[in-house]
Amino acid sequence: MKFTIRFANRPARLFAALLLPLLAMLMFTACEPLDSKAKEWTEFLKGKAESGDAAAQYSLGEMYWHGDGVPDDHVEAAKWYHKAADQGYVEAQRMLGFMYDFGAGVAEDDVEAAKWYWMAAEQGHASAQYSLGEMYERGEGVPKDDVEAAKWYRKAAEQGHAGAQSSLGDAYRNGDGVVKNYMEAAGWYRKAAEQGHASAQYTLGRMYRDGDGVAKDEGEAMKWLRKPAEQGYSDAQYFLGLMYAKGQSVPQDYGEAIKWIRMAAEGRDYKAQYTLGNMYYQGEGVPQDYREAAKWYRKAEKWNTNARYDLGLMYYRGEGVSQNYTEAVKWFRKAAERGHVDAQVRLSLMYRNGDGVAKDEEEAAKWTREVAERERIAEAKRTQTAIEHAGALIQRNFGKKYYKGRGPESDIEAAKWFQKAAEQGFAGAQWILGLMYVKGAGMPKSDVEAIKWFRKAAEQGHADAQFKLGRMYYQGEGVPKDDMEAVKWMRAVADQGYAGAQWLIGVMYVNNQGLNEIVPSPPSLDAWSLDFYIQAIQDALEDDIELAELARQVAEQGNAPAYDDGEGVSKNDMEAYAWFLLAKGRGIEEADKVIDLLEKRLSAEQQAEGQRRAAELNRTIPPLP
Repeated sequence: MKFTIRFANRPARLFAALLLPLLAMLMFTACEPLDSKAKEWTEFLKGKAESGDAAAQYSLGEMYWHGDGVPDDHVEAAKWYHKAADQGYVEAQRMLGFMYDFGAGVAEDDVEAAKWYWMAAEQGHASAQYSLGEMYERGEGVPKDDVEAAKWYRKAAEQGHAGAQSSLGDAYRNGDGVVKNYMEAAGWYRKAAEQGHASAQYTLGRMYRDGDGVAKDEGEAMKWLRKPAEQGYSDAQYFLGLMYAKGQSVPQDYGEAIKWIRMAAEGRDYKAQYTLGNMYYQGEGVPQDYREAAKWYRKAEKWNTNARYDLGLMYYRGEGVSQNYTEAVKWFRKAAERGHVDAQVRLSLMYRNGDGVAKDEEEAAKWTREVAERERIAEAKRTQTAIEHAGALIQRNFGKKYYKGRGPESDIEAAKWFQKAAEQGFAGAQWILGLMYVKGAGMPKSDVEAIKWFRKAAEQGHADAQFKLGRMYYQGEGVPKDDMEAVKWMRAVADQGYAGAQWLIGVMYVNNQGLNEIVPSPPSLDAWSLDFYIQAIQDALEDDIELAELARQVAEQGNAPAYDDGEGVSKNDMEAYAWFLLAKGRGIEEADKVIDLLEKRLSAEQQAEGQRRAAELNRTIPPLP
């Protein structure tokens, strides 16, 4: 159930249609009592609203919403917002969406909320766009649709809405409705973080700590983690406390650890409450204090099953509380009913021994059976997972064996096993199967089928599949030629440090007519892959034009080539120059020829700017391991 939110501060809104009459009335009544002036203003506004003035209707709704000069009355507010919204008044539409969303002054109705948010969003209202994105993300009032959610988040984010920027960062970090891209995620988190958005600051800090989408930087991590912690954001406080307790990225400091964890715990963060209880129980960073431990376990127990179990132990042993088997049974039962296995074992023993409860062999057996059943289910799940994983590996390895055998019969057998593994979601097998469709090895040649399997692997983050998919869109193989889609997949893999993709992005930025049909083969594909992957890739690409040949053709042109419009990216010689510099730095020496050509057409200042951009790309895009 949603809860009603009251705005703490109302934005100041002056309506041009009402401004002059308002000023005239205030001048005329300057010596009258305040209540009299407020009453006259309300009556004046009501008159304008009843005559159909949308701005007055909205303003009157605001007065009833906030209780300014009239009784606080959300039902009356909704009535006037509705009148203004029906006339297309965007602020009223957004506000009406909010009221239906949270059941304020109207019955809660997600469909109505989504309708009014959409109307305001279509008029470009950033907050409405953000709220509509949230409804698509949650599937409230509209079908759940991560792509639509990301679309509306982007519209609001591009207007500077911090919440939308943070949510768009979430979408890129998790791959929800967009291709997963940590670098893009970090960019949006930074925009929100710089506006003081605590959640974005916290996530950006963690990304700097882990090197996700940005170069790992402990100083930046601490800077961004500390900002939301100092704002009272409990997740950041708790995380900062753990870092100090464990000495991760900072010198170990239990004083700082306790300070931040306590702040989070006092802010009702149940994880922090439970951790603080553990620290007092174990005497970690604080004097051991069972009474204080029990206090924090009790605060955490509503959301933490371990806290319930630990409270049971403390009552059973008389640690920090008076020994009381009946209370111990109560807490063991609360944890046991949430599936805590140790609590179920303890409860079974207490019924068997009659500790805190009457002896009851049947109840004891019940909890013993519960433990056994949970263990059986857990073991079955572990076994099934292992079987499925082993099956996929076996199928893949059979495919590898037959694929290395070469010849039509081996290819057919290999395709059969790769197909089995691919259908179980094994990204590597999906990638190989796509290559076999490209070559027509073991099955009829089909770019359409190849695209299907490459896409499945690419959506799981398989870099080679992302690269190949981008190239097929670039060349129009199996799909209509689509430069924007090509750039999307190339950028996704380039951001992972894939030098071949970095090279091709440079080619697409340059986009000279003499090279429109030339697509370079990336060098050193899959340095990290298994041998059979490398062999399969080389086989699939053996007919492609080599990088050295591409570079030779570029160099032979000798002067500035003719240019078309950019393909999926804005034509930009400096950006191309930066990407080629990055590719060269990642081991593609052939990029030198193209770099030399570009330097002939760029000024010294432009070259310096391109070099700065390349350095920035090098910092933010980690090289392959």
